[in-house]
Amino acid sequence: MLLELVHRFGAAFLLELEDAQFLGAELSSFPDGSCEVTSQMLALYLDFQGVSNVVYTRNQTNSLKVGSVHYWVIADNTIIDLTAHQFEEFKGDCFLPLNSEFHGKFEQLSVSKPDISSLYRPFNGESYETFYLNVTKRIQNT
Repeated sequence: MLLELVHRFGAAFLLELEDAQFLGAELSSFPDGSCEVTSQMLALYLDFQGVSNVVYTRNQTNSLKVGSVHYWVIADNTIIDLTAHQFEEFKGDCFLPLNSEFHGKFEQLSVSKPDISSLYRPFNGESYETFYLNVTKRIQNT
């Protein structure tokens, strides 16, 4: 079930990236710099679909060539990282065990439960709520 939900979300998300009139700073160069908002949206979707104990995490490392902070989703004792391929050090799929070698390079800084208000960015007034709702509409229409 989890695999199917993530694939449905991912497909609709990529279609919305192509068609959206507004992407905002975080999504304009997906997957680069898009991990926070992508993880927040995926966590919201999975939580709404009844997947229990869904969280997204904020993590930090100093062992990568580019970037030090990265976000991903944890659900059903699985890491789901739709933006890991932005790092040249990452090899693999978006579904990983909790002891993933790549993700083990990070120290977890925070764990957050899905919340629609997390899609609002107070520092620049952007909101990704419309983008998220368009993704969920695409899923419903497939």
